[in-house]
Amino acid sequence: MGFEPMYYEETPEEERLTYKLRKFVRRIRQKIKSRIRQGQAFETMTRTALKRLADNPKNKLWFTRLWDFRSFIRLNPKFHVCKQPADFLVCYNGQFIFIECKSSQANRFDPKNVKPHQEQAMLDTERAGGIYWLLIFHRGASPSEHRLFALRPKDWFYLQSHDNEGFKTYTWKQIEEQGKELHRRNGVWDFTPLLISKCDDCSEINEPPDREEDMR
Repeated sequence: MGFEPMYYEETPEEERLTYKLRKFVRRIRQKIKSRIRQGQAFETMTRTALKRLADNPKNKLWFTRLWDFRSFIRLNPKFHVCKQPADFLVCYNGQFIFIECKSSQANRFDPKNVKPHQEQAMLDTERAGGIYWLLIFHRGASPSEHRLFALRPKDWFYLQSHDNEGFKTYTWKQIEEQGKELHRRNGVWDFTPLLISKCDDCSEINEPPDREEDMR
């Protein structure tokens, strides 16, 4: 006895809803892919800037890119992936430095882009005498409008503890006031200000405040 497949014919209203749903899902996927590409582009800029410093024989600098979860998932989707503390590991004159890269083209920066395990890595690294830099890249409408800010853990946690008038996101002016703005030199971001030889003010770093789930 053969199996006869059953067919269901959608009503015009159901067809319209199905089309809208597929269009919505496609838009969300495109947005996610766009954000991933933007993040990868900024990581490439960071690698280029570090390589320029490493290629200078006067600098005793070595760096490597830490594999993220996407790199492991490409190998095997069933991998149980450990969470990395940052994107790059740098050693400069014997000083241990982590660099985490974040980018956004929104009008405000969402602190939830920085994950709890990364915040914990900030605390653990600097309390152990290392250095942790959080790089926040503001992507403008054109390359001339791009801006890059570098924050230490004490700067980042100060932002979270500061009264933000009820908002859960930060303006770029707030990030500029707390962070250190980096600039381009010959078309490449200049990371020289990040190469400090000691961890200062480590004792002043406080635990990150609890986050609320609602966003304004």
